[in-house]
Amino acid sequence: MKLSQIGGIILASAMLFGAPAASAQSLGGLLKKAGKVVEKVDKTLNGEQAKAKTTTITSDTKNTPQAVTLNSGATMVNELENVLDIEFLGLYGTPVNENYGNCWIALKVTPKINVSKIDIGSMNGEKMMAIGKSGKLYTKYSSGSQKCDVMEGIPVIIKIDAKDHQFQDVKLSEETMAQVKFMVYTYGDINRGAVTLKNVPILWNQTLEE
Repeated sequence: MKLSQIGGIILASAMLFGAPAASAQSLGGLLKKAGKVVEKVDKTLNGEQAKAKTTTITSDTKNTPQAVTLNSGATMVNELENVLDIEFLGLYGTPVNENYGNCWIALKVTPKINVSKIDIGSMNGEKMMAIGKSGKLYTKYSSGSQKCDVMEGIPVIIKIDAKDHQFQDVKLSEETMAQVKFMVYTYGDINRGAVTLKNVPILWNQTLEE
């Protein structure tokens, strides 16, 4: 409310309740006091508004997937944890000669939603990749993924072991991948996200127990 409006209210009140006997000087003093009160209230309100602006929560309210520490010591972040329970079974390595071998991923996937098929690998320009402790980068085709049949609530073991989806020419001296990343896509109820693992041991010459 403007100062002139408040002044008008005070003047009307004074005239209504016996203020005719009051001098112009008295009314002037009354208006001056009213002006100070209005100014004080205005400053207080502005201060509260400024305070409210600085305390407004602006962070994203979406749930951020948390890193899970596995028995092997590796950590995993699953961006689709709300729709797919993904258990990392291991990064298996198969030697092809005395110096090099190929590595492939094994998972146990349990859908939390009604979905019958998922894709795992590379998609939409996001490459399936691994980085060795040596710093060497292993990537797969940007659009190559493996289709897998699944069922809601039922755990399914999935081997990403097709030749096109293996990390090839990995040195046998490489014991750990610093990072492994792959994309997952669900059909029907469309969801897409990355699964990222760090400090992943390579299981050379070991067999997956199913």
